[in-house]
Amino acid sequence: MNHIRLVWSRIWNVLSEFFVSVGLSENLSVAIFVMDSLRQLVMKFLEREELANYNFQNEFLKPFVVIMQKSNSSEICELIVRCVSQMVLSCVNHVKSGWKSVFMVFTTAVADDCSLHCLLTIYTWKKCTLSLERNYASLLEVSIFLLVHHHRISGLNLNLLVESIRSK
Repeated sequence: MNHIRLVWSRIWNVLSEFFVSVGLSENLSVAIFVMDSLRQLVMKFLEREELANYNFQNEFLKPFVVIMQKSNSSEICELIVRCVSQMVLSCVNHVKSGWKSVFMVFTTAVADDCSLHCLLTIYTWKKCTLSLERNYASLLEVSIFLLVHHHRISGLNLNLLVESIRSK
């Protein structure tokens, strides 16, 4: 973890491909194990302050996005939503460029027909907005992202999301 971030960026280019390929494995036990390993590694980077004008957080979270979009396993998709939710809720004030990947995962989850994915996403979103009220810039960035990508969210799930935000 003490390597300079540019070195980690180069290492990550190789590791992220590995995480994606193994995360899409047909063997559910292997895929679950690699998702947990990825979560632990990403948590270490989310705990560190991101430097201005860098997108390391976004890069480190991208394997979750790719696997969420390509996986046929509802168990893996649920695990990804839970992992990302846990990471964001524990480091909400440290997340900077990572919001893009976080909400790509959430957008994919909410667009899915699985109501559990949708409910987990809404629960996390409500918790995040409560925490982000103190950080107006991040809240604004997240809200703009949701507005830009609203077309990817199904009508029913969009109504659930809007109602959860209103009830806050």
